[in-house]
Amino acid sequence: DCVHEAPVAQMLQIRSDPTLMCIQQGRVLVAAEGGTADSVNGFFTNLAQMFGMEWKVDVADVMVDAVAALASEDYKTAAAMMSTVLDSGEAMAAHRADAYAGLSICALRLEGIDKAKDILARGEKEYSERQDAPLPKRAQAMIEFTELVGESGDEESSKIAEAVVAGRVEDAVELALASVKREKTDQSKQLAKQVIAALPSDSTVAARARRRFANLCFV
Repeated sequence: DCVHEAPVAQMLQIRSDPTLMCIQQGRVLVAAEGGTADSVNGFFTNLAQMFGMEWKVDVADVMVDAVAALASEDYKTAAAMMSTVLDSGEAMAAHRADAYAGLSICALRLEGIDKAKDILARGEKEYSERQDAPLPKRAQAMIEFTELVGESGDEESSKIAEAVVAGRVEDAVELALASVKREKTDQSKQLAKQVIAALPSDSTVAARARRRFANLCFV
């Protein structure tokens, strides 16, 4: 932590967060600044070479960590890990399709909808048979929802969109379901459907939201 450990950061001349370092007997053997896929891979490749070893990325483990970072709203870390998967020559089609989708979700949060659409389109082109998987479906739903809200332009929809893109899924669900209960219009129901579709399909939040939405539609 460069803020709370400022003296240590200054002593080691750390200028970027995160920074990776291997230190032996007070001497820095290998260092890499930034959390990009290239810098992380370069760090471990150089470190392995120093000890006569070969660095190989375990794609499955990286994807598990990337999805966890995405769930915790650490979009920069998730994006770096997804990029590592895409840069790996050993990634299976399922992992690469999920990596494109995850990177698209990160881009939606960090860079905007146009970048997110571009990344997802590349994934769809290369792995069209994998687009029914949960993560690609979630990325598509988030993009469609953001576009839908942009067309409606009202304040309530904008608040829901902001919550979805920021990863505040429970806030988005509450806002969307409150809108359905209050308005009972086709537009409010469509927005709620898109919010629920943007949630991880196996999450408890999604399951509860689907039940509450069904109850509201039949009241």
